[in-house]
Amino acid sequence: MEQYTIIKSFVMLMALVGAFSFFFMRVRRLYRLMMAVEGTTEFKLDQIAARIGVLFKDVLGQANVRRKKLPGIAHTLIFFGFLAVQPHSLELMIKGVCPAFEVGHWIPGLYGGYLFVADILASFVLVGFAYAIYRRTMLRPPYLTLGTDANLIILFTCLIIITFQFINAFQPLLPLEPGAYDYRGVFPVSGAFVSFFGLNEMNPQQVFAGYEIAYWIHMATILGFLVYIPGSKHLHLLAAAPNVFLKPLKREKAIVKTDIENEELETFGLGKVSELNWKNVLNLYACTECGRCEEQCPAANTDKPLSPKNVVHDLKVDLLN
Repeated sequence: MEQYTIIKSFVMLMALVGAFSFFFMRVRRLYRLMMAVEGTTEFKLDQIAARIGVLFKDVLGQANVRRKKLPGIAHTLIFFGFLAVQPHSLELMIKGVCPAFEVGHWIPGLYGGYLFVADILASFVLVGFAYAIYRRTMLRPPYLTLGTDANLIILFTCLIIITFQFINAFQPLLPLEPGAYDYRGVFPVSGAFVSFFGLNEMNPQQVFAGYEIAYWIHMATILGFLVYIPGSKHLHLLAAAPNVFLKPLKREKAIVKTDIENEELETFGLGKVSELNWKNVLNLYACTECGRCEEQCPAANTDKPLSPKNVVHDLKVDLLN
């Protein structure tokens, strides 16, 4: 057992260093691309208090997402459930390297309350994804992007949540070390897995093996997800909050008119993606390809060959390439 613990700590440390290094390399590339464009902007970082208020309303409050009732509720369940899981997942990462690490040693009451709430919210993620899958397979609204990328994100997130709950289910069944936090009775939803799947009938070796299998799948999925995000359509998970914080607080000026009679102009409007400004690029990064722009576009709604969603997508692809 001691030998396994040493190997586990080493493998986990290498996995964390590798995944986070690759993640930061990809984020650095995105930042350098954003700052390399040639366009200028009149943006000013002012009214910090108002910007923080907008951040709470649009990101934590999910104000824009909730414009559509059922999809908005589903997204809100997924958002808060996924956030709730992350602190415990971070603790599990650290614990994989340093087995003695346990937040419950320092704040047992608060820790138990957090785990109780996080276990419930984690189950809400699966409810939200059940509706998302139904919407993608049965309702199939025309403005929604249906593809492998979105399906991978659903798979990643469901695996993270399911393995999280199996870890929670196995945790109270493990031998309680002297001075360790007692997880019994802490997990209301995952605790139901114990009797439903007959986990309490397993012997100690089977419980340990089940916990470790759930743990490694959970960690591999989270670290894979971390590396995958910067190159996927779910880049908005990183870019949305900064983009909301830096959004114009007043209505922007009307579109600048182009002098089409000026014979010295080589291009009208933007001729290449490098002529965007950094805020335009951040907007591209933050786009979720939800299709709301296309749903409201008069040209798209009258079957004209224009897709504002694809314009944004193609600009992003051109930039990244």
